[in-house]
Amino acid sequence: MKKWLSILFKTIVFLASSIGLILVICNIEVTYVGGLKGMLYFTNQSNLWIGLVCFVGIIIMIMEKIKQKSYVKPWMKIVKLIFTVAITLTGVVYCFVLVPTMTEDPWCLTSVLTHVVVPVFAVLDFLVYDVDFSYKYKQSFWVLIPPVYYLIFAGIGYIIDLDFGLGVNYPYFFLDWGAPVGFFGISKDLPHYIGMFYWLILMLGIVLGFAILYIKVSKTVNKNRK
Repeated sequence: MKKWLSILFKTIVFLASSIGLILVICNIEVTYVGGLKGMLYFTNQSNLWIGLVCFVGIIIMIMEKIKQKSYVKPWMKIVKLIFTVAITLTGVVYCFVLVPTMTEDPWCLTSVLTHVVVPVFAVLDFLVYDVDFSYKYKQSFWVLIPPVYYLIFAGIGYIIDLDFGLGVNYPYFFLDWGAPVGFFGISKDLPHYIGMFYWLILMLGIVLGFAILYIKVSKTVNKNRK
C-alpha cells in the first residue's frame, strides 16, 4: 500500500512539475517570468530536478514490483533528500518571502503548481516512502549543493549582466549584489529590509533546518518501528 501511495505522489509531482514548466516555457499563466528565461530561476530548476527524480523513482518502483527485487541504492535516497529540500525551499521562499512583496496576483495556475502542489506532494512522498532509510545528520550538508550552485549561477549572471527576463541581471531581490541596502546593510524599505549577506545566511539556514527536520523524522519513525 505504501509503495502504491508513493507512486501516486510521485506521479502528481511529475505531472504538476511538467505542466508547470510547459506553461512557463510557453509563457502562459505566469506571475514572474515566462519563456526560456523562466528556466533561469531556482523555482523552475528545482521543479525540473524533483520532477526527474520522481519520474525515475516511478520507473524503479514499477521494476521492483515486476522483478520482485530492490534496485534502490543508498545514494539514491541522498539524492531524493537533496531535491526534496530544494523544492521545499522553493515553496517556503515563494509563499513567505516573495508573495508579500508582489503587487500582482501571485496565485495563477503556474505558480500554484510549481510553488505549492509540487513541494507539498514531494514532501508527502518523502515522508511516506523515504523515511525508512537510515539517514545520518552529517548527510544534511549534501542539501547545500543546489542553493550553493544557484548562488554561483546567479553570481555569474550578475557579473556577465545576464538578463533574467525583467531587464535586471539578478533573479530575485535577495540575490541583487548591487541593492541599495548594501551587502551587509539594513533598510526599512521594501523589498530588501536586510542586505544580501543576511538573506544568504537565512536561506542556507532554512535548507539545513529542513534537512535536519526530515532526517529527525526518519530517525523517529525507524526508532518507533524497532
